[in-house]
This record gives sequence, C-alpha cells and structure tokens, in this order.
Amino acid sequence: MYCNVFVFDGIVYQQMFGTAMGTKSAPTFANLFMGALEYVILKNGTTKLTSLIYENFWKRFIDDIFLLWIGTESEFEDFMKYINSVHPHIKFTATYNFATKTVPFLDVLVTVRDGKIITDLYRKPSATVQYLLPTSCHPGHVTRNIPFSLGYRILRIVSDHGTMLKRLDELREMLISRHYSPNVIESAFERVKKIDRNLALQ
Repeated sequence: MYCNVFVFDGIVYQQMFGTAMGTKSAPTFANLFMGALEYVILKNGTTKLTSLIYENFWKRFIDDIFLLWIGTESEFEDFMKYINSVHPHIKFTATYNFATKTVPFLDVLVTVRDGKIITDLYRKPSATVQYLLPTSCHPGHVTRNIPFSLGYRILRIVSDHGTMLKRLDELREMLISRHYSPNVIESAFERVKKIDRNLALQ
C-alpha cells in the first residue's frame, strides 16, 4: 500500500509504503499480506532449502514465524538469504542457538533436548515490570485476578514442573515490586498449582 496519510504533532505526513500504523485493519492486512508472501516462499521456493523444514512445520502468527529445521546452520543461513530476497521491503531476522537447539518465539523459549521439546517462559532483555498497580481505578477484582492470570500463563507455557515453580517465585517478586499483596499472590499461586497442566493446555 502507498500514500497512507497521518498527522503527528499537527504536521501531515505521507507513509511511503505499508499499511497505516495503528488502524484497526492493520493486523488483518498484515496477516493477509504475510500469508501471500508465505505462499510464495513455501510453494515457489527452492525445493532444496524448503525441504529442510521438518515435515513442513512452519507456523506463523502475523509476522512471527516458528519452524523446525533439519538442515545445517549454513543451509539455514542460505534459506534466510533466499526468503529475504523475495520482497524488497520485508526482511526476516532469526533468533536461534544451533548449539543449544534453542529458539525464542513470542513469549516462549523452545529447546530440543534428548529428543523432546522443552518450553520455558521467555522475556526480552528489554522487558520491564509494568503490571497494573493495585491502586489503579480498576475494579478490585481486576487487580486481584492478575496474579492468577499470570501464574496460569506460566503453568501453560513452562513444561518442566520445577522450572514452573521457579518462574512463579520470580513472578512473586515482580508483583511485590508493584505493591501486590503477598496474601493475594499466594492464594492465586496455590490455585494455579492445583490445576492439571494437560487440562490447562486444552
């Protein structure tokens, strides 16, 4: 798309290409665009490189992609060069560690260990603790439910029980730093610990 016009600080600007930022249609348009680009990459791509995606396991959330690669790191770098040549304005980056077989995807850290997929919570290095303060003007039940919701999220993301308990301890410290009541936190976490993870994942 071209010629999107927007106003900032009283000045009219023209966005040279891409969907207008902040509009309701932007995520839908981006999703459709990336779907079309994905089709070109996977269907019209080089057979040798795309065949190294394990059982065609390529999953995308808008513009974030998770795939399982069975080739070498050098072949993956060639694949990245290929997909970055498909469109002049769309450039992909990849965050991974071939040695540890680890990759972050959204808020999940995925590791392949001993033939199993292990998941853990991923926080960007730039992440800050900005949970809603309990003193906000929201109804009380909203802030009382935040520790449970965040704990439940950890239960679903973290596949190892011991690591999950460690992440809850870290979350406890973050919530206390935001002035949440230790009693509210403990009550929420006890509820989380009683939930069967398999049921939570459904």
